[in-house]
Amino acid sequence: MILEAFKLALSSIWQYKTRATLTMVGIVIGIGSVVMFMAVGEGLQRDVTHEISSLGTNIVGIVGGQFDPSSGTVSANIISGDLLKIEDAKAINELSGVKAATPIMLLGGVLRHGSTVASQAVLMATTANVDTTFNTIQIETGRLFTEQENRDHARVIVLGPGVKQILFGENEAVGQTVQIGKEDFTVIGITKVPDSSSVLGGSDYSTITLVPIETAGEISGGIKVMRILASLDESIDAKAFVPTIQSDLLKRHTPEEFTVLTQEELLRTVGGVLDLLTQAIAAIAAISLVVAGVGIMNIMLVSVAERTKEIGLRKAVGATTSAVLWQFLIEAIVLSVIGALIAVGLAWIGTVLAAKFSPLTPVITLQAVILAVGVGVTVGLIFGSAPAYRAATLDPLKALRYE
Repeated sequence: MILEAFKLALSSIWQYKTRATLTMVGIVIGIGSVVMFMAVGEGLQRDVTHEISSLGTNIVGIVGGQFDPSSGTVSANIISGDLLKIEDAKAINELSGVKAATPIMLLGGVLRHGSTVASQAVLMATTANVDTTFNTIQIETGRLFTEQENRDHARVIVLGPGVKQILFGENEAVGQTVQIGKEDFTVIGITKVPDSSSVLGGSDYSTITLVPIETAGEISGGIKVMRILASLDESIDAKAFVPTIQSDLLKRHTPEEFTVLTQEELLRTVGGVLDLLTQAIAAIAAISLVVAGVGIMNIMLVSVAERTKEIGLRKAVGATTSAVLWQFLIEAIVLSVIGALIAVGLAWIGTVLAAKFSPLTPVITLQAVILAVGVGVTVGLIFGSAPAYRAATLDPLKALRYE
């Protein structure tokens, strides 16, 4: 019976293919949006995992403000940029078991060389040990600035390969002068082309430029440490070492002014935030599925009205109520599932384009495909029930006399 109903459903869809196509548009848009957002979320999860891992092994991060990674509770001062101090990084750097403690500060201003502007450049101020905590930052040409140059407030800069290409093209950059605002900086090095783009900070690692943090503080009115990354000895257990760092920070801060996170906690925290964002956006996109479902129901009701005589004839020659019910129910489900499969195909094309033209690398998982098909079946089942019931309960005599 179900197989026969399936054949009849396909025949009807093919006979009224224009109407079927218009009916599926809503399903394609709704499910396609959900799958695409899930793909972006999955891609971000993987990129962030790779990115945090690429910072180095056995890394502990210190951020200003209070944040509980287990509950997700965030204090209002978490966005403050002036809670951590350069002295904190220096003190942590002296702790036994710490290979390097690197303060990170973002410097405002536009980087240029003559009339050429590198608006994409991310001006990151830090210390000479940045290559210890950031595995992604390695020197290709020239050198990194020294700690002595940092103490001397030297006007030196290391360019990312993307910035170097913008400002100098194929010409030699080391030894040239660039400007940040009205300040001249001498280019002393170029970093290597990174293996991957940075999505965690919304920028490409190849656009990151490095200047001494003491120099940045002098030209910007003070050092504002955004975060500190501490690279620990391999023999140290990061989670067990967190209280040691906390004890040191408590000498200069209240507990509400800082949070110490291991790589695992950072991954879990960022992953949790991404999950919530993905689910929230996907839920908004899913609202369109309700609209699509209503569209399917309306079209199916029109179809039942147009095919009243056909239904009456089928019932008159022996078709059971359940056979007619299954015919229209399966027709609605097939419409939805075909729309879902088209949506997955279009979403896949979207992921390819996104990976090609943006730093995002969306990933469509088997779970997303199964969900898409499942949603298609559910939408068809729910919104096809009313038209199917109406068709199944038609009186054959009245149906045959229907004009």
